[in-house]
Amino acid sequence: MSKKNFLVVTTGGTIGCALSGGTISLDAKAGEGLIASLAGETEKASRFDRIEPFSLLSENMTLEKQVELADLIRSKSARYDGILVTHGSDTLPFTAAALGYLLSGTRVPVALIASDRVLTEKGANGQANFTAAVSFFSSGKREGVFVPWKNRGERDTKIYAGTRMMPFAFADARASSPGGPVAGVSREGEVRLFRGIEKADEAAKIVLPRSPVFPKVLFLPAFPDMGEAVSFPEKEKPAAVLLSPYHSSTLPTGVPSFRAFCGAARDAGVPVYAVCENRGAIYDSSLEFGKLSIVPLRGMSPAAALVKLRLLLCCGREGDLPRRIAGDIP
Repeated sequence: MSKKNFLVVTTGGTIGCALSGGTISLDAKAGEGLIASLAGETEKASRFDRIEPFSLLSENMTLEKQVELADLIRSKSARYDGILVTHGSDTLPFTAAALGYLLSGTRVPVALIASDRVLTEKGANGQANFTAAVSFFSSGKREGVFVPWKNRGERDTKIYAGTRMMPFAFADARASSPGGPVAGVSREGEVRLFRGIEKADEAAKIVLPRSPVFPKVLFLPAFPDMGEAVSFPEKEKPAAVLLSPYHSSTLPTGVPSFRAFCGAARDAGVPVYAVCENRGAIYDSSLEFGKLSIVPLRGMSPAAALVKLRLLLCCGREGDLPRRIAGDIP
């Protein structure tokens, strides 16, 4: 069997950091030596090239950087069997979604590799995530953007669709996604598919203009008295409002200040969307969404919905927001 050729794209994040004196900082040696040692574990069956277009802590990631990364991957994809992007976990769901949308239809699979701790710390999952991605890509023909992640206490590393990632849990950095993982990879590298890997819908993929300009979006999580704490910005109105409801897909529709916020957006001609769970039964408070001109986006993760909205607004295609693109809705 011939060796698989992989490109490792290092971009910083915890997986590219070192711990010194209680501070976690980007470290060039971590980006070179430690990533090389991870690749070394699988070098018998694989060959790795490495590039570093930029290095940053992922909390400093921007949509412009994500587009730059997608363009780079697209330009390099024909030469490789898979592309492994190291990334921080804080904004990984946003970058995974952006790459999922922008690279839909690209035939070379992409994995975003993060670590819950600096790689030199005991119990860090970065190495397991990296080797699981290599095993997953080597076990069959794959298409799309994926996130391998080994949750603490679990034996196998799970593989998630990039456009379905939820934020990592605060307490233990657990990964989850609507619809669950697409596959699992054992410590021995055995791959078990939980469901079929979906083909990209060429007709629905997002293609940005040559010089993209991303309109402003107001993104708000639900919280008590949110209508009192946040006023609709009428002077510099956003192109859209995206709400992330409570876990039960509810918003404070019975609170006058929130209703006034939605009314101000409606009067200004600004659409209001809400990311909702794709469930059958709903709470009666959610029946007010229609009266308040709130458009529910069912089944999407908040990160994917935000990225998708900004990309589609840039293309003048916001009407496609509820449409299933790059497998983002289970």
